[in-house]
Amino acid sequence: MDNALKDLERYDKLQQEIAKSIQEQIDNAQEQINNKIKQFEIKIEASLDLANAKRDWNKFKRDVIDEIRDDDILGLNQFRFADLASYFNDANTGSIQELKK
Repeated sequence: MDNALKDLERYDKLQQEIAKSIQEQIDNAQEQINNKIKQFEIKIEASLDLANAKRDWNKFKRDVIDEIRDDDILGLNQFRFADLASYFNDANTGSIQELKK
């Protein structure tokens, strides 16, 4: 009877250790997932902020530096092309390209 009781206690202890180990693995996996999600969100936010900053700079440059008037078709088209590059460009850093990743 003593051996059966000892075996049962060892079984319970082992079962608790296994459950604790599994819970730690689950917690670690969840933490890794949360970190990956945070990294992804930060990267997207940075890309979108950068694209917005580029568009703001383009508008400032158009209005203040280049002094492009509303009737300057060539100047406005150049501005629009620069503005479009903040969404999609060859460097794959446009906001649309970042969101696609």
